[in-house]
Amino acid sequence: CYLFTILPYQNLFKVKNLFIIVTLVCLSYLFLFIVYSLITKIPLGLNVRNFNQAFGWLPFKPVYANQAIRWINISFLPTFQPSELAKLSILIFFAGSIGKTITANPSRYSWKETKETIHWQELKTPFIILASIVGLVIFQPDLGNALLMLGLIIGAMWITRVDIKILGGVLLVAIVFSSLLIANYTYRLNRINS
Repeated sequence: CYLFTILPYQNLFKVKNLFIIVTLVCLSYLFLFIVYSLITKIPLGLNVRNFNQAFGWLPFKPVYANQAIRWINISFLPTFQPSELAKLSILIFFAGSIGKTITANPSRYSWKETKETIHWQELKTPFIILASIVGLVIFQPDLGNALLMLGLIIGAMWITRVDIKILGGVLLVAIVFSSLLIANYTYRLNRINS
Protein backbone atom coordinates (compact mmCIF):
# COMPACT_ATOMS: atom_id res chain seq x y z
CA CYS A 1 0.00 0.00 0.00
CA TYR A 2 2.83 2.39 0.81
CA LEU A 3 4.13 2.04 -2.74
CA PHE A 4 0.82 3.27 -4.14
CA THR A 5 0.80 6.29 -1.83
CA ILE A 6 4.16 7.57 -3.09
CA LEU A 7 3.54 6.91 -6.79
CA PRO A 8 2.02 9.72 -8.83
CA TYR A 9 -1.52 8.64 -9.68
CA GLN A 10 -0.98 9.45 -13.37
CA ASN A 11 1.44 6.50 -13.53
CA LEU A 12 -1.25 4.20 -12.16
CA PHE A 13 -3.68 5.41 -14.82
CA LYS A 14 -1.14 4.51 -17.51
CA VAL A 15 -1.22 0.88 -16.39
CA LYS A 16 -4.93 0.66 -15.54
CA ASN A 17 -5.60 -1.73 -18.40
CA LEU A 18 -2.75 -3.99 -17.27
CA PHE A 19 -4.23 -4.15 -13.76
CA ILE A 20 -7.62 -5.12 -15.20
CA ILE A 21 -6.14 -7.75 -17.53
CA VAL A 22 -4.11 -9.38 -14.74
CA THR A 23 -7.17 -9.36 -12.48
CA LEU A 24 -9.43 -10.88 -15.13
CA VAL A 25 -6.84 -13.55 -15.98
CA CYS A 26 -6.41 -14.54 -12.31
CA LEU A 27 -10.16 -14.62 -11.63
CA SER A 28 -10.84 -16.51 -14.88
CA TYR A 29 -8.14 -19.01 -13.96
CA LEU A 30 -9.94 -19.77 -10.70
CA PHE A 31 -13.27 -19.83 -12.54
CA LEU A 32 -11.97 -22.63 -14.78
CA PHE A 33 -11.31 -24.80 -11.73
CA ILE A 34 -14.75 -24.01 -10.32
CA VAL A 35 -16.33 -25.06 -13.62
CA TYR A 36 -14.12 -28.17 -13.71
CA SER A 37 -15.27 -29.17 -10.23
CA LEU A 38 -18.91 -28.64 -11.24
CA ILE A 39 -18.56 -30.63 -14.48
CA THR A 40 -16.74 -33.54 -12.85
CA LYS A 41 -19.11 -33.35 -9.87
CA ILE A 42 -16.24 -33.37 -7.40
CA PRO A 43 -17.75 -33.01 -3.92
CA LEU A 44 -15.45 -30.17 -2.96
CA GLY A 45 -16.50 -30.09 0.68
CA LEU A 46 -15.30 -33.66 1.15
CA ASN A 47 -12.09 -33.60 -0.87
CA VAL A 48 -10.16 -30.49 0.14
CA ARG A 49 -6.86 -32.33 0.40
CA ASN A 50 -7.47 -34.26 -2.83
CA PHE A 51 -8.38 -31.09 -4.73
CA ASN A 52 -5.29 -29.23 -3.55
CA GLN A 53 -3.03 -32.22 -4.24
CA ALA A 54 -4.54 -32.94 -7.66
CA PHE A 55 -3.29 -29.64 -9.00
CA GLY A 56 0.01 -29.63 -7.12
CA TRP A 57 1.99 -29.95 -10.36
CA LEU A 58 0.81 -26.54 -11.60
CA PRO A 59 3.11 -23.54 -11.08
CA PHE A 60 0.00 -21.49 -10.19
CA LYS A 61 -2.05 -23.72 -7.92
CA PRO A 62 -5.68 -23.02 -7.10
CA VAL A 63 -6.30 -23.44 -3.39
CA TYR A 64 -9.57 -24.81 -2.11
CA ALA A 65 -10.45 -23.85 1.46
CA ASN A 66 -13.56 -22.93 3.42
CA GLN A 67 -15.90 -24.20 0.68
CA ALA A 68 -14.42 -21.85 -1.93
CA ILE A 69 -11.74 -21.65 -4.59
CA ARG A 70 -10.52 -18.10 -3.96
CA TRP A 71 -6.75 -18.27 -3.67
CA ILE A 72 -3.81 -18.87 -5.97
CA ASN A 73 -0.58 -20.32 -4.66
CA ILE A 74 2.37 -19.27 -6.78
CA SER A 75 5.45 -21.42 -6.19
CA PHE A 76 7.81 -18.56 -5.33
CA LEU A 77 5.29 -16.17 -3.71
CA PRO A 78 2.84 -16.45 -0.83
CA THR A 79 -0.75 -17.45 -1.53
CA PHE A 80 -2.82 -14.50 -2.68
CA GLN A 81 -6.48 -13.78 -3.28
CA PRO A 82 -7.17 -12.25 -6.72
CA SER A 83 -10.26 -10.46 -5.40
CA GLU A 84 -7.93 -8.24 -3.34
CA LEU A 85 -6.16 -7.23 -6.54
CA ALA A 86 -9.58 -6.75 -8.13
CA LYS A 87 -10.54 -4.05 -5.59
CA LEU A 88 -7.48 -2.01 -6.44
CA SER A 89 -7.85 -2.65 -10.17
CA ILE A 90 -11.49 -1.59 -10.24
CA LEU A 91 -10.75 1.67 -8.46
CA ILE A 92 -7.80 2.52 -10.70
CA PHE A 93 -9.71 1.60 -13.86
CA PHE A 94 -12.86 3.48 -12.86
CA ALA A 95 -10.95 6.59 -11.78
CA GLY A 96 -8.82 6.50 -14.94
CA SER A 97 -11.86 6.07 -17.19
CA ILE A 98 -13.84 8.87 -15.55
CA GLY A 99 -10.76 11.10 -15.45
CA LYS A 100 -10.22 10.54 -19.16
CA THR A 101 -13.86 11.48 -19.85
CA ILE A 102 -13.60 14.64 -17.78
CA THR A 103 -10.26 15.79 -19.23
CA ALA A 104 -11.51 15.10 -22.77
CA ASN A 105 -14.44 17.50 -22.20
CA PRO A 106 -13.21 20.20 -19.78
CA SER A 107 -15.91 22.69 -20.75
CA ARG A 108 -18.64 20.13 -20.12
CA TYR A 109 -17.48 19.07 -16.65
CA SER A 110 -16.32 21.63 -14.13
CA TRP A 111 -15.45 20.97 -10.50
CA LYS A 112 -16.01 24.59 -9.51
CA GLU A 113 -19.60 24.63 -10.65
CA THR A 114 -21.81 21.73 -11.54
CA LYS A 115 -22.43 22.05 -15.25
CA GLU A 116 -23.37 18.48 -16.10
CA THR A 117 -23.30 15.05 -14.58
CA ILE A 118 -21.63 11.98 -16.07
CA HIS A 119 -24.11 9.92 -18.07
CA TRP A 120 -24.52 6.25 -18.95
CA GLN A 121 -22.63 6.49 -22.24
CA GLU A 122 -19.38 7.35 -20.45
CA LEU A 123 -19.86 4.49 -17.99
CA LYS A 124 -20.50 1.57 -20.36
CA THR A 125 -16.95 0.20 -20.40
CA PRO A 126 -16.32 0.54 -16.63
CA PHE A 127 -19.67 -1.13 -15.91
CA ILE A 128 -18.94 -4.05 -18.24
CA ILE A 129 -15.53 -4.54 -16.59
CA LEU A 130 -17.08 -4.19 -13.12
CA ALA A 131 -19.86 -6.70 -13.90
CA SER A 132 -17.32 -9.20 -15.24
CA ILE A 133 -15.09 -8.97 -12.19
CA VAL A 134 -17.94 -9.00 -9.66
CA GLY A 135 -19.51 -11.98 -11.45
CA LEU A 136 -16.26 -13.94 -11.30
CA VAL A 137 -15.84 -13.10 -7.61
CA ILE A 138 -19.42 -14.13 -6.78
CA PHE A 139 -18.84 -17.47 -8.51
CA GLN A 140 -15.97 -18.36 -6.12
CA PRO A 141 -18.29 -17.78 -3.92
CA ASP A 142 -17.27 -14.54 -2.23
CA LEU A 143 -20.26 -12.26 -1.80
CA GLY A 144 -18.52 -10.11 0.82
CA ASN A 145 -15.74 -8.98 -1.51
CA ALA A 146 -18.22 -8.54 -4.38
CA LEU A 147 -20.35 -6.23 -2.24
CA LEU A 148 -17.27 -4.36 -1.10
CA MET A 149 -16.30 -3.79 -4.75
CA LEU A 150 -19.78 -2.51 -5.52
CA GLY A 151 -19.57 -0.20 -2.52
CA LEU A 152 -16.24 1.16 -3.72
CA ILE A 153 -17.66 1.89 -7.16
CA ILE A 154 -20.86 3.44 -5.78
CA GLY A 155 -18.70 5.71 -3.60
CA ALA A 156 -16.52 6.62 -6.57
CA MET A 157 -19.63 7.32 -8.65
CA TRP A 158 -20.95 9.63 -5.93
CA ILE A 159 -17.66 11.53 -5.74
CA THR A 160 -17.41 11.94 -9.52
CA ARG A 161 -20.97 13.26 -9.82
CA VAL A 162 -22.48 10.44 -11.80
CA ASP A 163 -26.14 11.06 -12.65
CA ILE A 164 -28.24 10.27 -9.58
CA LYS A 165 -30.57 8.03 -11.62
CA ILE A 166 -27.65 5.81 -12.62
CA LEU A 167 -26.31 5.80 -9.07
CA GLY A 168 -29.72 4.86 -7.68
CA GLY A 169 -30.16 2.16 -10.32
CA VAL A 170 -26.80 0.59 -9.51
CA LEU A 171 -27.59 0.72 -5.79
CA LEU A 172 -31.01 -0.86 -6.32
CA VAL A 173 -29.61 -3.65 -8.50
CA ALA A 174 -26.87 -4.31 -5.93
CA ILE A 175 -29.37 -4.55 -3.07
CA VAL A 176 -31.80 -6.80 -4.95
CA PHE A 177 -29.06 -9.04 -6.37
CA SER A 178 -27.26 -9.45 -3.05
CA SER A 179 -30.55 -10.19 -1.24
CA LEU A 180 -31.32 -12.93 -3.78
CA LEU A 181 -27.83 -14.40 -3.43
CA ILE A 182 -28.04 -14.42 0.36
CA ALA A 183 -31.51 -16.00 0.34
CA ASN A 184 -30.59 -18.72 -2.18
CA TYR A 185 -27.43 -20.04 -0.54
CA THR A 186 -27.82 -21.65 2.85
CA TYR A 187 -24.18 -21.25 3.87
CA ARG A 188 -24.51 -17.46 3.57
CA LEU A 189 -27.65 -17.49 5.71
CA ASN A 190 -25.86 -19.69 8.25
CA ARG A 191 -22.96 -17.24 8.41
CA ILE A 192 -25.35 -14.31 8.93
CA ASN A 193 -27.37 -16.15 11.60
CA SER A 194 -24.31 -17.35 13.54
